[in-house]
Amino acid sequence: EGLIRKDEYMQIGIRGPLSGANDYADAKELGARTVTIHEVMEKGVKEILKEVHERIKGPVYVTVDIDAADPAYAPGTGTPEVGGLTSYQMLQLIRGLHRLDLIGFDLVEVSPPFDHADITAALGNRVVLETTATGAAASLAISDANTVAAGELGFTSGQSIGGGQLNRSTNFQGLTLDSPDDADWFQFTL
Repeated sequence: EGLIRKDEYMQIGIRGPLSGANDYADAKELGARTVTIHEVMEKGVKEILKEVHERIKGPVYVTVDIDAADPAYAPGTGTPEVGGLTSYQMLQLIRGLHRLDLIGFDLVEVSPPFDHADITAALGNRVVLETTATGAAASLAISDANTVAAGELGFTSGQSIGGGQLNRSTNFQGLTLDSPDDADWFQFTL
């Protein structure tokens, strides 16, 4: 149908049994780039994010499947599969999307009946918060010079906004956005 731009569709953190022998080949034929968990662990989040930014050029919709995280960090899912991302790696990946044109996102596969001690809910909550903050940063056009320039706003580095200072770690009403220049970065099942 042409709804997804060929070669800009990525799945990150894929692992576990396949449905059929041609799953990866079929995905590739449709233009999907499948990044297995093995590749994420071998290359590291920073390199995976570099590829994300090289491949994705237009508006992007992100789906976060909570079962991309290892069940040690997100047991409350209908399809737990060991050997996944840590919660930190998942958040690194989300934060690393900050310069993309994020137009929407969803979080799937959180299953409260399987979520003892609300571990998955805590990660899911943070994923939603971080993704929202990442989208907010993009819409406020935070530049490398650490300047916010959106509509009526004209705040520059060092000025107070939402209780924080605009600098490499910018705080918008309690949502902290870390600069990839200061930290290692991440992403999951997109």
